[in-house]
Amino acid sequence: MNFELNSTEQLDWNSVLLEISRKANSELGKEYCLNLPFAKNTEEAEKLQKQVTEALNLINEEGKIDIGGFRNIKKHLSELEKGITIQGTSFLEISSTLRSVRNLKKFIEAKLKEGDEIYDIVFPLYTNHNLEIEIERSFSSDGTVLDSASVELGRIRSSIRETQQNIKERLLRLIQEPRYKGAIQDQIITIRNGRYVISVKAESQSTIKGIIQDQSQSGLTVYLEPMAIIDENNKLSKKLSEELTEIQKILFNLGLKIIPNLELFYEIVSKMSEIDSIIAKAEYCISINAKKPFINNKGFTDLHKVKHPLLVSQKGYDNVIPIDIILGKIFDTMIITGSNTGGKTVALKTLGLCALMAKIGLYLPTKTESDIAFFENVLADIGDEQSIEQNLSTFSSHLTNIKKILDNTNEKTLVLLDEIGTGTDPTEGAAIAQSVIENLRKKGAKILVTTHYGELKTLAYKYTGISNASVEFDSESLSPTYKLMIGVPGKSNAIHIAKKLGLDDEITERSREIINSNKSQDVNLSIEKLELEYKNLAEERKNFEDLTISLKIKEDKFSKDIEDLEHRRKRIKEQVYEDFDKEIKKSLEEIKDVVRELQTGKTSQNAEKARKKVEELSNKVTGDYKKELEMNRPKVPKIIVNVGDYFYLEKLRQIVQVIKKTKDEEKFEVQAGILKLTVNIDELKKPEGKEQKLQIKGLKNKGNLTTLSLDNSPQNNKKSSNETQFRNAFNECDLRGLFVEEALEKAEKFLDASSLTGFSPVYIIHGKGSGILRDAVRSMLRDIPSISNFRAGEYFEGGEGISVIYFKS
Repeated sequence: MNFELNSTEQLDWNSVLLEISRKANSELGKEYCLNLPFAKNTEEAEKLQKQVTEALNLINEEGKIDIGGFRNIKKHLSELEKGITIQGTSFLEISSTLRSVRNLKKFIEAKLKEGDEIYDIVFPLYTNHNLEIEIERSFSSDGTVLDSASVELGRIRSSIRETQQNIKERLLRLIQEPRYKGAIQDQIITIRNGRYVISVKAESQSTIKGIIQDQSQSGLTVYLEPMAIIDENNKLSKKLSEELTEIQKILFNLGLKIIPNLELFYEIVSKMSEIDSIIAKAEYCISINAKKPFINNKGFTDLHKVKHPLLVSQKGYDNVIPIDIILGKIFDTMIITGSNTGGKTVALKTLGLCALMAKIGLYLPTKTESDIAFFENVLADIGDEQSIEQNLSTFSSHLTNIKKILDNTNEKTLVLLDEIGTGTDPTEGAAIAQSVIENLRKKGAKILVTTHYGELKTLAYKYTGISNASVEFDSESLSPTYKLMIGVPGKSNAIHIAKKLGLDDEITERSREIINSNKSQDVNLSIEKLELEYKNLAEERKNFEDLTISLKIKEDKFSKDIEDLEHRRKRIKEQVYEDFDKEIKKSLEEIKDVVRELQTGKTSQNAEKARKKVEELSNKVTGDYKKELEMNRPKVPKIIVNVGDYFYLEKLRQIVQVIKKTKDEEKFEVQAGILKLTVNIDELKKPEGKEQKLQIKGLKNKGNLTTLSLDNSPQNNKKSSNETQFRNAFNECDLRGLFVEEALEKAEKFLDASSLTGFSPVYIIHGKGSGILRDAVRSMLRDIPSISNFRAGEYFEGGEGISVIYFKS
């Protein structure tokens, strides 16, 4: 017998697997749950846990994960593999399974992504929607082959129905003939041996010529096939044989569509069973109110308010008393002592089951998230088993198990020993128990031991890494409270219990005298004091834990509120800037209209009107969103503004000069070419970047720009170091796509309007093309008196596709 399996049996592990299997949806899923494999290392355990986590999240979000329709098709696949033709019901189960996989894939692909554990299991699975449809078109719900399964089958069955109808009509006429009235037993038409017959009285069978196919049990009635329909019956038999042949052909051909993909179908069976088990594990975790543990490979376990999972399933979560189990941090060995029926074995099994549960990815029935070590082996010796076949005593049986434990123990082993050393002389038993514990500790195992031996209590004072523990016992009610008290050794309470149960006082008092006369130190009084101190500490710890939980809840709520507020602030900010951007674009379009009005005017009469329009648009843009922008704009120090200073104005996308202060300290009047605007101080930005600084330098030196020759010769066409390349909708004119005459007219109006603003340079975009439009534009430029010079654009400006024009000061 595999000893690890024996240990799982002693821990009632199969009962846990049975509880999980009850949550599975399919026959194969239940079978898979009863044989769940253990992870071999921490990484595998965490992977299994991640699968359960994903399933829990999907269940919490959607209510369930549906794999309805998944059937056990292993037998059908095996028969096809052997060349056996399967029947309609088998095909329907295969179709149902394919549909289940297809629906699950659709669900998972919508909820998870590549790299998620369940996604990576489900996504590669084979599907065949066309095969589903063909199977469902071929069979009724009970597996009968439908006429629609093939054209030929439909034709044969139509012929069969026609032949059957002819036979019935002829027989009906025959039995209704007056001359046969006395010979006919019942006026019914039936089938015997696959042929249509009528029932005739035995004594009158010679009245009607035909073949007797059967007779009643009484012998009073014979079933006669009249000679008149023998040919029709023969024809019908032939048709029925053709039908059977066609059905076999249909079944065979459908099987041929599955056989090439048998491995893919077997993979469906395996992976869908696994998925069903993952869902079942998640549902089981919900049923025992389990919390996610942190699995570690460092050997320490700290289970906070953990409950025995099987007791939770049997009694309900609220009806099971929790315990704390700590092992592998300060100490690696815990020795639990105390009264019988005090819950020591329950504590032992609780830890063992939790260690096994972590190895299949399950959450644990703890109050909060806890830590648990990954153990390669969980080895146990529990109970008073005797081997009748080997004729071993209780003591011998325990020693046999302990020897196997010692042979299989390493530093990643959890050893659980219940009532170690019992069944023999107490002195020798205690000595053997101590020796076993010492040997297991040398091997690095984590050990949980229950015992009645008082000698083992002293080990905690002799060795570091060993701790006493006891299960609290109510001496008044004579019943255990099942609370595990770590650090406090237990006492048997035997004399006290005996007195409570009515044993004569003389006997109980004499028992105390015997104990008191013993040379060994009586530690019971010390134990009682330790128990009282433990209770006080436990109460303080509970109050601290309650306070910690309360603070954690408030902290989580505060963090959530902060997160929600930040999300709302960000959403509002995005909306404000989105609306602001739309309004800016709209206003810029309106400003372009103003510029066009300037361009179409012969004089500067429209300049004042345009200035007011731009100022009106400026106020509109800033007014509607100023408050909202202020709420979301980072606070920066106010800039110092003096008359004559240059600033960048975002809404006009150009450099402006402050020309006047207003009564409102937050507002200033600025000059933008021929336009004068009143703006808020927050709209003014200090010029940044080389281009903006060059533009300011150009404005300050207006009239002193390097003069370029009107002949546009290359040697005189170098760009001035004072020049800026800041272009916008106000200082460029696009002529592309226009005829020469239209283009020159548009360019002339643009240059007339631009000369009024006083800004240089301006840009005319004519494109390269054949050069006709470019040459016409540049020829016109040479004849305009207000232009001092012009040049072709630089490479980054558009090259020969653009002309850069400078006006006289």
